[in-house]
Amino acid sequence: MAAIYAAACRDPARRGKLDPPASALVALEVGKRKSRRARRRAGNRWLRKVARPLLRRYALSARLHLDVARTLHERADLAAQASKIYLAALALHDGGCKLTPRQFFALIVGASATLAARRKHAQALWLWQRARKLWPSSARVRYELARTLCAMGDTRRCFDELRDALDVGRLQRPPAFMRGLAGADQAPARILARVDKDRAFKRLRRLARYRRLRASPRYR
Repeated sequence: MAAIYAAACRDPARRGKLDPPASALVALEVGKRKSRRARRRAGNRWLRKVARPLLRRYALSARLHLDVARTLHERADLAAQASKIYLAALALHDGGCKLTPRQFFALIVGASATLAARRKHAQALWLWQRARKLWPSSARVRYELARTLCAMGDTRRCFDELRDALDVGRLQRPPAFMRGLAGADQAPARILARVDKDRAFKRLRRLARYRRLRASPRYR
C-alpha cells in the first residue's frame, strides 16, 4: 500500500496535505515498570486508537510514519510493528515524499535495528549499503555496516568494513547534517572501544588480524 501512496507524492496538488501539524501525534506513555506484555498491549492500543487514524489521514507523510515507528521502537517494545512502519516510510521517501537527510538517517538506524531484532540481517545490510553510497565519509555508517556483516557471520567483509570505518574516522569529515549528532561519527579509538564491548563482533575479536589492527598505532 505504501508503494501505491508513494506514486502520489509527485503530484503537486497533494503536497499541502502530506504532513500533519506538529501537535497531531499524541505521545505514547508506557511505564518502565510495567511488564513486557503490558507495554506491548499499551503500544498496540496507542497504535490502534491514535497512530493508525493519523496514518490513514496523512497517508503520504513519510515524516509521520517515521515518528510513529520511532515512538513504537523506543517506548513500546514492538519491533515487528515498528519495522513495518519504518519500511512504509522508506517506500514513501523513495516515491517522492522526501525526508531530510537527518530524518532519512534516523529511518535507516531505526529500520535496521528492528530488522536485526527480527533476524532479518540481509534487509538491514541492504539499508546500510545504501547509506554507505549516500554518505561515504561517515564512520558511523561503515561501523554499522561492519556490525551487520559480523552478525551475519561474514567476518572477512566485516573486518574490511571496520578497517574502512577506522580510516574514515581518522579524517573526521562527517556529512554536514551529522555534525553535532550524538554518536554519529567517532574517532578510531572510540570505535574500537565499542567493538570491544559489542557482542556482534565476538567472532571478529578472536581473529589474529583484528588483534593486530587493534594494536596498530595508526588507530590510537
